[in-house]
Amino acid sequence: MSSTDDSTAAAPPRRSSRLKRCASVAVPRNSSPEKRVTKKRRVLSKNFEQNGALKDVPIDILLEIFDYLYAVDLLNLARASKALRCVILDSSFAPVWRAVLANTPKLPPKPEEYDEIDYAERVFGDHCSFCASPEWRTMAWCLMVRFCDECLRQNFTEVDLTDYNTNVPVLRLREVRDLVPMIYVGSRLYILKKDLKTYNDEYKAVAKRPDALEKWGKVSYARRLGVIAFTDACAEARAAADAPHLEREKKMLEIRRWQIYECFRKTKWEREMQHAQVKLSRHPLVATAEELEDDDIPVIKDEIIRFLEQHKVDRRKKQRSDNLQTYGKFINAQWDMHISGLPPDAIYPPVCDFILSPQFQKVMEARYFRLHYELRDKIEVLAKEIGEKWKTAKDADLVGIMSKALKRTTTAEELQLATTFFECNPPDASSKAASEVISAIGYPRILITSHASRAPAQVHSEKNEIVRLLGKTPWNWKGERVVFDAAAHESAREVVSLCGLDPDTATAKDMEARGTWLECTGCCKRGSRRVMQWYQAVRHAQAADRWTRLCTSGKPALKVLSQEDALRAAAARDEQWHVPGTAKQDRRKRSATKAPLARVMCVHCKSTGDPEDVMEHLAKKHKIAQALPKDVVVSLDEPEMGEYIVKS
Repeated sequence: MSSTDDSTAAAPPRRSSRLKRCASVAVPRNSSPEKRVTKKRRVLSKNFEQNGALKDVPIDILLEIFDYLYAVDLLNLARASKALRCVILDSSFAPVWRAVLANTPKLPPKPEEYDEIDYAERVFGDHCSFCASPEWRTMAWCLMVRFCDECLRQNFTEVDLTDYNTNVPVLRLREVRDLVPMIYVGSRLYILKKDLKTYNDEYKAVAKRPDALEKWGKVSYARRLGVIAFTDACAEARAAADAPHLEREKKMLEIRRWQIYECFRKTKWEREMQHAQVKLSRHPLVATAEELEDDDIPVIKDEIIRFLEQHKVDRRKKQRSDNLQTYGKFINAQWDMHISGLPPDAIYPPVCDFILSPQFQKVMEARYFRLHYELRDKIEVLAKEIGEKWKTAKDADLVGIMSKALKRTTTAEELQLATTFFECNPPDASSKAASEVISAIGYPRILITSHASRAPAQVHSEKNEIVRLLGKTPWNWKGERVVFDAAAHESAREVVSLCGLDPDTATAKDMEARGTWLECTGCCKRGSRRVMQWYQAVRHAQAADRWTRLCTSGKPALKVLSQEDALRAAAARDEQWHVPGTAKQDRRKRSATKAPLARVMCVHCKSTGDPEDVMEHLAKKHKIAQALPKDVVVSLDEPEMGEYIVKS
């Protein structure tokens, strides 16, 4: 069985019953050669005159020409016009067909069940054997038929040899494939419906007689071998007949391809044509066996350029995807290593944003490069440039979010205000619980907080390739993660006003420079006062269901401490404060609570490392046994937001 799609000729109309070949036209074999030739000429001449086909050409010349043609040529002539079709496909033309088939190399003799025209059509035709459509798909040489998809469904039955409950007993035979002609179309097995009925009836007729069954099996097997040998010879004859045409077509294709390639030699598209060589060879304008004319070149050139432009886009996209699959986790590890060398309060994009940046995407388009050796240097070179452009773009996004929430035009300067806060929604859209929403995140902490790039729980089912591979998302993925925190905004306005500054102009740096301490009179107990600085006061003053460490009374009431009480509050902070990332001592349980990993930097010598290492460094090099907030720089995602108890 073989498959092909090279059918371009027009489909011939179905032959009517009146055009069926009849045996009465054939000349008796015992007649002399002269009488047979005379009979053939007389019948053909009459047929030509009736159909008006080549009536001015002498019949002797036509017969001489037809005797030198191949079967393929006659079939093509029959499709040239209705008049020629009526002549060539008529039964009176059978002697010419016999002469043509006899002159065909490697073609086996015609079987008795076929006439000359049917035989030629089955071997050399280019149309569906059932519906005469030129859009046929499969050639089954073992059945001597070619068919389209629709005729496959109508004329064939799919066979499942593993189904022993079939109602067709012949298919239960172990050696059925040696007896019954079947074909594979793709991975499915099919049999002609009429063949299935014929073989099944034959089998049922002899199934209960062992001797007859054995004889039937031998006859069917021998018949099957004979059919295979015959059809293989037919396929070889067709291949031999097509070989000269295919050779000419191949040469014409090479000439046309060379003409097209010459148009792009020494141009910017020459390299892309090398990448697209395989796909370009299948392009309709290239895979046409016709020599180019001068007038055709400009039109074809414009079309090929559009093809190359799209191919370049698709090629780069695929190369980036392949490199991401190969080096994605390595890039993530190198990016983490790069971040570990930055100051804790540095602003940098998440790894997904870094990978998606145009500068790094260009790096990922390289087909062959020693990424493990070059990527570290490329990250160091591109990190600063990408980080600055990324921050500018995300500042613009935050301004847009803020403008939409406040229903007025805002500017980037307003991001620095002490009243500007955002919140992060959970990565899973189905999870909208208040405990999952991270509120009161100021600027610039919102840019680097991990909550803005945390991946969903079911990351393996994500369509986004980067998210699925790295388990992280770009910042504010899909524009649904970061929103303006209106509640914290209102609380901050009250806190800023309470501290004596204008909430419309006071920045976060102004509030930190002021150093105001506040206490919540609503949750203070006898003998102890809960104190905090402005950032934590904003969180403390919000609704009780938003934070677990808020006012225990549910009615926060903030008051600014006096200068004397502020000094006591600062002393309490120095006593109770611990470096983020270090174990916090729980006095009630007499045990240490493990803190999440963080990075800190020594203020005195800019040494960066893990909290425990930096504390040891402070003790040995700077003789500081108890680290205070002024001695270290903590991560930007770990701002000072603690609440402390002052004994009264």
